Parts: sequence; structure tokens; C-alpha cells
Amino acid sequence: MKEAPFTINEDRTCKVSYGLSAELEPLTSTLSPDKSTLIPDDNTSVGIKIINSDNQQPMEFKKEFLLIPKTTSMQNSRAFVARLIWMTAAPTSGVFNAGAIVNVYYR
Repeated sequence: MKEAPFTINEDRTCKVSYGLSAELEPLTSTLSPDKSTLIPDDNTSVGIKIINSDNQQPMEFKKEFLLIPKTTSMQNSRAFVARLIWMTAAPTSGVFNAGAIVNVYYR
């Protein structure tokens, strides 16, 4: 299993109190039936889960979640892990491409 940690950072220019919510939207990929796994269109034998580093649970795509709680802090971040998983016992070798957009909303 291969993993790649990443962080979403927010830098503010003023101390206004607000939070951020977000939604993961697949690009060049399809979703598993439970919407927790991104499956590349060019190699369906692998999948990618985005794991919340706070609780180690997979994120659900196309579902809004709290990214940054309401705060006046000028710098905020949230950690995640992209985890590659096998979708079949007989995976297809080769390259694959998958992507997702993070839509961010003020709260």
C-alpha cells in the first residue's frame, strides 16, 4: 500500500471570524459505490482513498465536510493522506491517472 500525505493550508489577510467547509469532486475518475474511493478511468484495478489524518477515516467524495472550524487564526491547515489500494486480486500493471478538485466554501 502506497501513501502520500498532503496538507490543505489557509492563509488569511484579516482577523475576521469564519470557517471553511469543502467537498471533494472527482476528475478523470469514477467513484466506488460508497463514494469513498476514486477509481482511475485508465486503470480500474487501483483506487485512491483520501484519509482524514485526524481520525484515520476515509473521506466521502461529493459530500460537504468541515475543513476549518470557525476561527480568527490567520494560518490554518488540515492534514490528509492519499492512500493507493487494490480494487482487484489481479491488478493491471501500468500507469494510471486520477484527480479530484477541492471545492471550498466560507461558513
